[in-house]
Amino acid sequence: MGKNIEKYPAVELKWNPRKKVKIPRAFLGKYPNSKILTVNPKNFEKFLLSIEPSDFYIGLKF
Repeated sequence: MGKNIEKYPAVELKWNPRKKVKIPRAFLGKYPNSKILTVNPKNFEKFLLSIEPSDFYIGLKF
């Protein structure tokens, strides 16, 4: 990670889809242009099908 962080969305997992999403101001201040996704039981399958397998390896060191 690092220079291209705005390319990757922030993902918030919620069990209850009716629960209000709260994004910390510190996060918004540091990453003002980032996309924020909320994943819940109603949309998790669509979320999982929309990401590339290589997205799981971002920031991991082997």
